[in-house]
Amino acid sequence: MPKPVWSDLAANRFRRDLQQLTPLPAGSKLGLAVSGGPDSMALAWLCSVVLNDVELRVAVVDHGLRATSALEAQTTQARLGEIGLHADILTWKPPQRIVTRKMERARLARYVLLRDWARAQGILRVWLGHHADDQRETVAMRQQQGAQGEGLRGMDRARTDADVRFERPLLDWRKEELLAVCNQSGLKFITDPTNLDPATRRGQLRGEGAGVLSVPTPFAPVPPPVQTRGLVAHALGHVWARTSAIEAGELRAACAWVRGGHYAPTAARADAAFA
Repeated sequence: MPKPVWSDLAANRFRRDLQQLTPLPAGSKLGLAVSGGPDSMALAWLCSVVLNDVELRVAVVDHGLRATSALEAQTTQARLGEIGLHADILTWKPPQRIVTRKMERARLARYVLLRDWARAQGILRVWLGHHADDQRETVAMRQQQGAQGEGLRGMDRARTDADVRFERPLLDWRKEELLAVCNQSGLKFITDPTNLDPATRRGQLRGEGAGVLSVPTPFAPVPPPVQTRGLVAHALGHVWARTSAIEAGELRAACAWVRGGHYAPTAARADAAFA
């Protein structure tokens, strides 16, 4: 299939997927978190093709966990420049040497760096490159940990962290489809060896083929709270509540919506908050 036709198909599919997220006003700023791997590089390319009336800002996080991480961040920055995107490199400098829970600590640090960067840039929304295979692995990991009910829901398509909203527009794309985006578009990418490291839980799952495990049907998302006397919802994921005019059930629904549609606090915690 000729490349231009394939590119149009991929771009049109991405446009349809974006209908599941809050619309981006023309002229607004959008942050992209790009690691340099095929998933986030594909996301960057799709955004550069589809979002012509949005100001794209890109951040590359250097976790410093490998000797080559700084060079990889610079290489990714240069590759993004080839498709017309300027990228800022955010470097994690932990206060002490990280020995245990490296991946978890790096993930938490990444969100802090991205949140602070977005605030400084005046960005309200940051898009991440997580995809359908990541989602299956996340659910499989939670299955192994004994999670039940809402704990098996998986990653949110959108979540709000303080005043920055993180969104995942590629959750319906498979890994192989994003690799095809890179290959067909001539995008170079970095392969992170830790993704297949059997010393990590996610690396073990990939070695065992977790991507083909059955995934429970997702729970129906909690609808946005209606605008009542005590609740006002904002499209970016904030809810203002007047506690003198709402009940514990409404507070639980509001918290669940802010969290992306689920993970409401328990009834006991909501009651305690009111008390």
